[in-house]
Amino acid sequence: MEAASESECLNKLASEGYFPISVRQQDNPSRAQKVFSVYSAHQPELALFTRQLCALIGSGVDILNALRVISEQQGSSRLRRVVNDLQDKIRSGRSFSESLATYPEFFPEIYTALIRAGEASGKIEDILKNLADFMEKEQDFRSRVRTALIYPFFVIAVAVATLFILLGYAVPRIASVFQGMDRALPLPTQALISISGFIRSYSILIIIAAAVFIWAVAYLASSTKKGALMRDNLRLKAFFIGELTVKSDTARLARTLSLLLSSGVPITSSLDIAHSVVKNSVLKEELVNIKHNIRNGMSLSSCLRDCKFFPPLAVNIIATGEESGRLEEALSRIARDYDADVERMLAVFTRMLEPSIILVIGVVVGAIVISILLPVFQMNLFVK
Repeated sequence: MEAASESECLNKLASEGYFPISVRQQDNPSRAQKVFSVYSAHQPELALFTRQLCALIGSGVDILNALRVISEQQGSSRLRRVVNDLQDKIRSGRSFSESLATYPEFFPEIYTALIRAGEASGKIEDILKNLADFMEKEQDFRSRVRTALIYPFFVIAVAVATLFILLGYAVPRIASVFQGMDRALPLPTQALISISGFIRSYSILIIIAAAVFIWAVAYLASSTKKGALMRDNLRLKAFFIGELTVKSDTARLARTLSLLLSSGVPITSSLDIAHSVVKNSVLKEELVNIKHNIRNGMSLSSCLRDCKFFPPLAVNIIATGEESGRLEEALSRIARDYDADVERMLAVFTRMLEPSIILVIGVVVGAIVISILLPVFQMNLFVK
């Protein structure tokens, strides 16, 4: 936590319901930490590091030698420096989790918390295996979502560029043929020529204005809390996108809580950590209220029932898991089911979007062609 002094830090923690025995200032960053202050590890790289560490520790290698082996075969010089720095910190008397905590840009809070739980329970190998599985599932899920969305957006971009070129460069050349006509051009043709002339004259300004507008909207929606809440609230209320957002964040939250609770992390601490994996700021605000209510003695399912965005089916599964004492399994089932739902929704979305884009492009191009041919038909009628 960032604070100007020790007393301010204690006051902040107390306002959030925490009462630590002591706090200490973080050490000045080492050279390796400075290198990593602007470098965020890619999840595949971190997952591979975790998988290798799990294999070495499972083979009976102690943590220092395991880190040394990983460092020696590490292709990334930046990661090698961090692993070497971790060895130095462990040799100086720090625990593995304390050493990892000095690199929050590389090792997220969930990673450090689970390693700390593994050290306390003596099940560090199991924790590392679960962590590697968790990161690989997250990576695989994001990859499938990204792949499903790339093609439709690529088609939209090509369509917009094609229409821009057609209106800005092709139509003016064809329109020049009609300039010598004595008769007035049809209204659709006049409108097309006007639009084409505007795009041709102000094409650079249009591109700059569009870029500035997109940047301004993105900046306001991400740099201020009010803007982020407004953006995410609209996203939750939007057709299709709202349901997709809720289900994807529910799956991510359930998977994270399942991993943390099964590793022995308390529910309140698990919610603190899981708060960072939820992307929607409105849902984040709901989690803050849930955490507060759980501290006051309410169950997780009761808290979720009071939230209007979380799916009722997921809440009922969690309630059943609490009653049977198998909450972790219930959360894991929710994550699997909602991951599958998100994939099905994306598949339907892409199947519907592609013909819709083609239809819209066909209508626009057809309107352009008809507007160009109308004067030709008019000339034929005049000649007759």
